[in-house]
Amino acid sequence: MAWTEAGFRPVGHIVWHNAYASSTRFLEARHEQAYVLAEGRPPKPVRPLEGVRAWEYSGNWTRPTEKAVSILRPLIESFSEPGDLVLDPFSGSGSTAVAAALSGRR
Repeated sequence: MAWTEAGFRPVGHIVWHNAYASSTRFLEARHEQAYVLAEGRPPKPVRPLEGVRAWEYSGNWTRPTEKAVSILRPLIESFSEPGDLVLDPFSGSGSTAVAAALSGRR
């Protein structure tokens, strides 16, 4: 409900498979996931990305779920244009901001 109240709608779901468990409870968590949200009716990407993608470890052993810049750049480049503003409301380590800057986005 929060997404739609903010003007967004889910248009996809990405799962990154990783080789290690970031947590172990009832199951070993060997994946990270994210929803792709759209505002309005943006054009579809010229080359849609695969929904299940390989995880690339960032090297930060204190934050095993930190996203590497290398896995974020394809998303940013597929779903935005140079000069666009990229929003990451969680922006824990700043990887999204770095990937956006390297891709010519704000």
